[in-house]
Amino acid sequence: MGSSVVSSDGTYHGEMKTSDGTIIKMTGTMIAKDGDIVDTLTSTTQTNVSVPSAAVWHHFEFSGDGRELRLIGNNGAVQATLRKVDK
Repeated sequence: MGSSVVSSDGTYHGEMKTSDGTIIKMTGTMIAKDGDIVDTLTSTTQTNVSVPSAAVWHHFEFSGDGRELRLIGNNGAVQATLRKVDK
């Protein structure tokens, strides 16, 4: 479980808690390109992950009210949900 903040320019920072309680921090960019979402991780405190690394999301969907973006893996399962928050 974790949270991330994505800015209007596509940069993000976030953190997640692993099953053993470790907090992992990360930064990157998330942009729409050619109908896909390209998520490029640029830094992380997770020591076994090489950066930069990119994931391309070919499948995603918006909620009816447009306040959520669900990233869907190749297996059809939701891998992450991004929610719009008001400032």
